[in-house]
Amino acid sequence: MDKALYPILIVQTILYLAAFISGFAASISIGLTNTSLAGFCVFSVILDKSNNYYVNPELAASCQYPMAVAICTCITAGLAMAVFNVFKLCTQVDRLQILLLPEILLNGIVSLMLLVSACLVSVGFSNFCHYIEVGEDIDNFRCEQMKTWDDISFDGLTVSLKNIYQYLSVAQGVSHPAQKM
Repeated sequence: MDKALYPILIVQTILYLAAFISGFAASISIGLTNTSLAGFCVFSVILDKSNNYYVNPELAASCQYPMAVAICTCITAGLAMAVFNVFKLCTQVDRLQILLLPEILLNGIVSLMLLVSACLVSVGFSNFCHYIEVGEDIDNFRCEQMKTWDDISFDGLTVSLKNIYQYLSVAQGVSHPAQKM
């Protein structure tokens, strides 16, 4: 193997490991958010005309897709590709360059899936903040204000907005940089 490829493989391996860690953080934080809402997807929360919050079950996939992408692509593919790159670095076999085209194709597909997932998390978080703003009738509302709030009633549950805000902030933060693959 050409010695000039070593730095590229090392950087690529580090990026795969970062995607692996980001996948754990995203899936755990979205899962904790769903647990806080008794299994309901926070991205499917809607405000009706009488300012009551409810869950639209048709939008449940908006939580399932980002979690599936985080688990399947970030965790599984990230770890597999990192191990494969370490194997390439250790074996120094030129025949492994044949796998370059499938690797590029895999990176492209994973990047597209991560982009869609990051958009779902970002838009879902923005919509949730918007519904809180309208439902609580607050002027000049900023989503960060939820960090200091106590609980609200949601479908007969008492929900901690502070925790939901923290979980969604983590999910959104790791979803966007996860597009590094």
